[in-house]
Amino acid sequence: MLLGSLLVLIFNRSRKVKLGTLTLFFGFVLCLPYLAYTYSVTGKTFLWGTQGGEMLYWRSTPFENEYGDWISPDVILGNIPSKYCDIETLRLNHGDFIKEVSQHSALEQDELYKAKAIENIKNHPTKYLKNTLASGFRLFYNYPFTYIPLKTSNYFYLIPNTFLIVFLIISLSMGIYKIRVLKYEIIFLSIFSIVFIGGLILLDGRVRHLLPIIPVLLILIVRILNRFIQINLRQHQQLDSKF
Repeated sequence: MLLGSLLVLIFNRSRKVKLGTLTLFFGFVLCLPYLAYTYSVTGKTFLWGTQGGEMLYWRSTPFENEYGDWISPDVILGNIPSKYCDIETLRLNHGDFIKEVSQHSALEQDELYKAKAIENIKNHPTKYLKNTLASGFRLFYNYPFTYIPLKTSNYFYLIPNTFLIVFLIISLSMGIYKIRVLKYEIIFLSIFSIVFIGGLILLDGRVRHLLPIIPVLLILIVRILNRFIQINLRQHQQLDSKF
């Protein structure tokens, strides 16, 4: 987002573009002390944590009846109680590899998980796409999860989030069709939301992860629909009186 804003700033030096770029810049600056710390410890640039490989490993799982959601290695190794209805199959599919990886340091584990995940994605691209689709469903509906039955609480998200998805699609379609008449801040927030949601889906979508962006999504829906849809109540009243 920051690099994109800097590129836009070359051609458009309006106050709104400058403010958006400045906001992203200060957000990045706030992260620098942590990134400097991780670099000093690991020697790796832009390292946010050592669980990225583990997350990607589960997202790339090639086994049927597994949907790419993260499962704690401690569950597979039997260190903590299991909530899964078929833990034996999970241990059969992943136990040997996770047991081998767990003998290494956190940084080495991250690399081993990444290497295995990339191998899975290359060898099973269709299954990875299915897992990605499942991650999108989990982000909005909190389902499906590997070897965890559907719960009553899942229905709580069905109606409101379906409305949210429908109105997001309508708003996005209208916005793309007439993007030139949209204000810069609406375009900025739309791109930010797409990057945010896309990143969550590529990671491991959970409905709780969507909560921070929902106020922004509602603002976008209202502003875009208000920009392109107008209802003249007075005209409707006049037509009703004629009939």
